[in-house]
Amino acid sequence: MDVYYDDGCSFCKRAMRIARRLDIFHRLRFLPVSAQLGKAGPLLHIPAQDLLYDIHGIDDKGRIKRGIAVYQSALRAMIWLAPLGWLLMIPGFSHLGVAIYRRIADNRYGSSCAVDPEEISRGS
Repeated sequence: MDVYYDDGCSFCKRAMRIARRLDIFHRLRFLPVSAQLGKAGPLLHIPAQDLLYDIHGIDDKGRIKRGIAVYQSALRAMIWLAPLGWLLMIPGFSHLGVAIYRRIADNRYGSSCAVDPEEISRGS
């Protein structure tokens, strides 16, 4: 699975470093979203501000995932963390996962990120 993360965000970079350590079977490929912006590829149709606002991923079947769905798929892909990925798909747990993800994603620009997606949308 390819995981596209905001490499201008220190929080995201830390999260990907942790994910790399957890990915002991090397089932994920972590790609900086800045390298994807404006280039031909599977995420070309997604606006830059959306790519920077939420984590995106592409599973082995070519399906684009966004937000908590990336974490659900990535955990399942890592094999040994698959039970946690499946757990996050059960109603109740999935709703909690979405709420937690959304809260973190919405607030990560306060002090931990260098790039604000609003600046991207304004062309700054």
